[in-house]
Amino acid sequence: MQPMNIESSVWARNGVRWKRPGPVMAERRFLFFSISRIFLLAILAIFLNGVTLFFMEAPAVYAKSRYLINRNTLDHLNREGLPEKLVQSMAPLLEKVFPSREAFLKVLGELEVPPRAPLETDIILRYSAMDQITIQAETFSSDQISRESIFKGNVQGKIPRENILFSTAKLRMLIGEFNSYERLIGEGGIRVEQWDREVRGDYLNYTRVFDNNSQDMQNPTPVDETLKLEGSVQISAAQGKARSSTLFLDLLNQEAVLEGKSAKGSERVRIEAYPDRLSKGAEGQTTTDPSTSPAREIVVQAARASLENKKRRIILEGAVEMQRMPEDFFLSSGILQLLYDEEQMLTEANARQSVCIEQPGRVARADLARVDELKQTIRLEGNAEVDSGQYNLQGSQINLFLDVNRGVAQGDGNAPIQMTMKMGGEFTPAFRCR
Repeated sequence: MQPMNIESSVWARNGVRWKRPGPVMAERRFLFFSISRIFLLAILAIFLNGVTLFFMEAPAVYAKSRYLINRNTLDHLNREGLPEKLVQSMAPLLEKVFPSREAFLKVLGELEVPPRAPLETDIILRYSAMDQITIQAETFSSDQISRESIFKGNVQGKIPRENILFSTAKLRMLIGEFNSYERLIGEGGIRVEQWDREVRGDYLNYTRVFDNNSQDMQNPTPVDETLKLEGSVQISAAQGKARSSTLFLDLLNQEAVLEGKSAKGSERVRIEAYPDRLSKGAEGQTTTDPSTSPAREIVVQAARASLENKKRRIILEGAVEMQRMPEDFFLSSGILQLLYDEEQMLTEANARQSVCIEQPGRVARADLARVDELKQTIRLEGNAEVDSGQYNLQGSQINLFLDVNRGVAQGDGNAPIQMTMKMGGEFTPAFRCR
């Protein structure tokens, strides 16, 4: 592949010319990637802000910019501090593409609550413009026959629309024949930053596939859009952090999968969350006074973690362990399913396969366990057993309060409980979870 003549060459898609503003900067019209949030939840509202990456048209000097407002746009405008009523008034414009700045400004002026100050308008334009990206690299080459471009050496990029900075050692861009697909491959030192969020990895593969039968050549609709990060993947934000061997995102279906190298020890997926922290821009703040209340922390480990955002659930599989501090609540199982509401607050946790729960002064085990965060109860089913300093309970079904001091909630008339009272002595559990 030979270096491309920047002054005379024309890119195959949309006929847009390249321009090199300086000795190490290449700027052109191509598809860019952007971060939004993925939420990883566990007991008591575990969540992390992570990464979803997607590509849209990006401009060169000779191309007109288009404008689009989506959910990400509204999130960024809220973070920038725009009036809430102004942001809410843009909801009817979601997912509509405006072909020019003039057309977009006209629609903004007709909103129920239009922008009042030039600064508000500028911020909206920044986060709505689809066609803005800058890439810097030490070397650049392109082959129009194979439709491949390569950036090498300290590759750095900026996407104003998503407030994103990214860097890698090497970046390859490929476009399929008849624009049937678009692919971005990053190799070595992958780093993506947005607000207070950061993602690192060794290898990135983004792919977007289009319907060849689509009649809309200017704004084609993707039929498949995925992102895969591999090699010591690390996600960090004010609310928590996660690590895995791979991260796979299905952007159209709003699904994510994290996988560890194995189900053994430190090779599992690890998620740490700090429920007391709120994210505001690039800073995190706590909802509780640390001098009077110890900070809450939840750590989850599993061989595999999958998020299905449309169904509002997370499924953890393989040697699952969860610990919640400072109450020292520990749960282990083969599979753990977490359900959450629109506010990303946990409502229910369902564990199965050799479930074991350990709390100060109490241990419990069963085939199945359901933790109801609203009622603050635990329901054990199948070979259930609870052991404390005062009693040992056994039965096919046992209901407990999450608070150890409140003891047993109730039994079931169809599932009698066998109780053995303990007389004196220190608490020595009949079994252990860890």
